Amino acid sequence: MCGHTIFAHTNHGTVCGVEHSNLGQRTTKGRYPLHLHMAGDAPDMVIRSNSIHDTHNRGMVIHAMRNMEVKDNTAYSTLGHNFMLEDGVEENNKLIHN
Repeated sequence: MCGHTIFAHTNHGTVCGVEHSNLGQRTTKGRYPLHLHMAGDAPDMVIRSNSIHDTHNRGMVIHAMRNMEVKDNTAYSTLGHNFMLEDGVEENNKLIHN
């Protein structure tokens, strides 16, 4: 309960077909079910066909990452935003069929 997944300072990785449930920490900053954090240019990051539901703090948060594709994910019954771009420096990302 209340765990989280974070890819921090890496511009490559794969999260495909994963169910994220009962995750996120409302009282701790930066603890989201799926958090992609400060990797800069990330065209090799693959985030596809995941489900995020029944969370305690948002769904998927993208912070300071560019040129990545987030495709075919489902987020529902989250506390807060389902998909969030954190502070405005996220550029050229493609959020497709979510």
